Amino acid sequence: MVNLISLPPSELPPPYPCLQIEEIILTILSNLKRNSNFKALVAAALTCKRWSEISLDLLWMDIDLDRLLRVLSPTELERGSLRFVRRPTTWDWLRFNALAGRVRSLTLRFSLHDSLLSELSLRNQSAFFPRLQTLVAKGSIMADDFLPFINSSLRSLACHLRSIQALEHALRLLDIIRFFNPQLIELYLDAQHASAGTVDAIAELLRSLPHLRTLTLGVEPVQSILPTLAELPALEHLAIYGEGRFSSPAAMTLHSLKNLKIVCRKAVDIPVFLFSLVPYAKLTKLQLIMGPVQTAQEMDGLFEAIRGHYMLERLDIRSILSSPSLFDDMGMLQSCSALAHITISLLGWVLLTDEDVEALVKNFPKLVEFTLLGREGGYSDWGLPIPKTTLRVFLLITAACPLIEEVGLQINLSATPDKCKPHSNIKCINFQRSYLEDPKPLAVFLSQLSPRPDELEVRWSHWQCPGLQMERWKEVVRLIPSIRRG
Repeated sequence: MVNLISLPPSELPPPYPCLQIEEIILTILSNLKRNSNFKALVAAALTCKRWSEISLDLLWMDIDLDRLLRVLSPTELERGSLRFVRRPTTWDWLRFNALAGRVRSLTLRFSLHDSLLSELSLRNQSAFFPRLQTLVAKGSIMADDFLPFINSSLRSLACHLRSIQALEHALRLLDIIRFFNPQLIELYLDAQHASAGTVDAIAELLRSLPHLRTLTLGVEPVQSILPTLAELPALEHLAIYGEGRFSSPAAMTLHSLKNLKIVCRKAVDIPVFLFSLVPYAKLTKLQLIMGPVQTAQEMDGLFEAIRGHYMLERLDIRSILSSPSLFDDMGMLQSCSALAHITISLLGWVLLTDEDVEALVKNFPKLVEFTLLGREGGYSDWGLPIPKTTLRVFLLITAACPLIEEVGLQINLSATPDKCKPHSNIKCINFQRSYLEDPKPLAVFLSQLSPRPDELEVRWSHWQCPGLQMERWKEVVRLIPSIRRG
């Protein structure tokens, strides 16, 4: 029989032959607010027959770190997470050795001081976490800070080289990665504004990673790294950020590439880059966040390059699109017969018309998700006005697309909407930076739109909505229980 000595008799659970860990945790937490005696809580924790990360995750913020680590004796492999809420000391790390072999993912948010590293290095002849698979470094991290965490099991790495001031530290870090991890399959490197020497070292690192499947890279100038990307045969997911021209003298023979994301200020070279991928890549998802497309010729060139990727399923374009016949121009994408998810960000563009909606439905009969944004994901210094899309257009799209499941729009809901027909297939509506003067019309509209309004997922990005203030949110939730902020 287990006795929880820290609890009054009236609150003891019924007698069990052996309490399960979940029961003990719930009993302890029910008294956590009323009982500030941490020694009693630790005594209760000691009554547990087995302890695991779930306990650690729940109690980490409330019990002294050193005392908590004393009572842990993990024996089973279970999913969980824990977080150091203050800068760890040498004693913390030494106590943590019992769990070190079970850690698979680690996030570093600050540098470890030299005395801690030196003392730990004397006691640990191998990596601190010998089975670590994912390492994420945020903030200013020095090269030597990585050394104790690098091992041959690492498969995913993310770090910001632009926060490393000295060139020698950045080069040393890249050398460490290349020496220990020839089997990396996922890499995130932010090297924007880094020196030319750093870019050359990144190129050398990439050549040593033949199994790399996911790469997110911020680098300037972009053209300096493009020839190296052509040498990554296993690459499936590529996101590239930077300035300069997207033109490469080498053929982009990326036979495995499926997902591509490009973020840049100049759109002029994007079509050329996409054309170079057509004979090789099998793109299913394409996201372009770029500067203005200023002429009809540029617009035609962009869609001409996109339509060569006939396996495309998801298309996301966020730019300044000046063409008044955008959806007619998108008719060139009819060869992309699998295209079913479209996101368009129209910065500074005109309002949609009935003809635009007709062209959309005609060109993409398999459309299941459509999002139209006034401003999303672009560069904030463009400073252009955000257009408002009327609710009428929303109704036109949902009525004309019987297969559509998710719609995202920026609309003005200041007026009572017209009555709409139920749409049995729609599952999610995402209102992005929309204006809501009164939640009642929206509640009426949603009840009409879906035959099961309680099951309809409603998202609202409210942080730039002048009509939706925090004090009114409770009223919105009361009228629309399924609404979520996000």
